[in-house]
Amino acid sequence: MTKVELTKRTLERQSDHDKCVETIANKWRSDGYTVEADLPNWNKPSEIGGYIPDIIARKDSATRVCEVETEETIEQHRPQWETFERKYGPSFWLYIAEKGGTCRFAK
Repeated sequence: MTKVELTKRTLERQSDHDKCVETIANKWRSDGYTVEADLPNWNKPSEIGGYIPDIIARKDSATRVCEVETEETIEQHRPQWETFERKYGPSFWLYIAEKGGTCRFAK
């Protein structure tokens, strides 16, 4: 499999993305999950199929994998999040980071 070069976000949209990732990571942590997030000062998630997800959360035998995109990157990054979806099925979560860093559940 050839890894796709991922589109870079503007600083503003990256900030929105990171706020959304942090919101989800903190929520899952408060729900009792052990959380790894691709953010500064967090343990980094392991690579899955050549890509690093934004969040991996584990609790007992349950694993959640989450990817956060922006409207600008959702289609360009499709190969990345489809890789996670194929491997984790219903345990894969996809969110869209909106302006201001709010999170919209996509799937």
